[in-house]
Amino acid sequence: MITIKHDAERVKGSTIGLILINSMYNLEYYIEQALKPHGYRLLITYSDGEPKSERNCMETLISAKVDGMICFFSNYENQDLIDGCLQNNIRILQLFGQQYDCLPTVIINDETMTYELTHYLIECGHRHILFPEHRHTIYKHAKHINGSFFGYKKALNEIGKTITQKEYYCLPLNKDTKPTLRRIIREKNPTAFVATNDEITIATLEVLNEFNIEVGNAISLVAYDDSAWCEYLGITAYQHDFKSIGQYCGRKIIQLIQNQGKNQMFLKKFSSPLIKRTSVRSII
Repeated sequence: MITIKHDAERVKGSTIGLILINSMYNLEYYIEQALKPHGYRLLITYSDGEPKSERNCMETLISAKVDGMICFFSNYENQDLIDGCLQNNIRILQLFGQQYDCLPTVIINDETMTYELTHYLIECGHRHILFPEHRHTIYKHAKHINGSFFGYKKALNEIGKTITQKEYYCLPLNKDTKPTLRRIIREKNPTAFVATNDEITIATLEVLNEFNIEVGNAISLVAYDDSAWCEYLGITAYQHDFKSIGQYCGRKIIQLIQNQGKNQMFLKKFSSPLIKRTSVRSII
């Protein structure tokens, strides 16, 4: 067990640490705005999803003597640091994943949302739907609780179409992203495509343009995040409310800090509306 030196006599109400894999639609800003009225400041670090980097981020925040942390974890390789923090009354709120069973957690309800999205595409006549998703390096110690896959699978099962995890395409986070997209589009000839983040949406648009495949005509496209340019391009997308998520996380980490010794386990799920635009067409 790692030993954490934590100054128990210092004045509370100072700093909350935030670990993200990358910047997320002003989420950091909304968390900070929720903390400010309570006298807390926000210290932000970025891990890039690497286990060693996550450890370095946690050690940085511990050294800064934070009161609590809000963390987007990609693995569970740093259980010793988690245990050390909790034993030293450094509260942790787990964000957008369920890597550590011992932590209260805030996630987006991917399973329900993806089921509803896939059902919508099926109602529009689509049966060949690609749902590629970025996966950081498949670490030995990582829980890939993929709600999106289960929602996707459930909707397809209802029309008698079986799907396995192997058919749920995981894209590399490097220069191989577009070559992989080219290959699976050629092999599967989809009528609908769901891009699970901005990088995949942009790469997909570029590849479809290379193939002279017109979005909203020859293929339907849905983006998982409603970026500002999605409306301009007429792309159907999920409108995640990062303002509400950030404000909730800010309030909750303060409650976790203030309610020491109480049972504070919970799982909060956020859902988002699907904004339907011209990038999805009916082929019935």
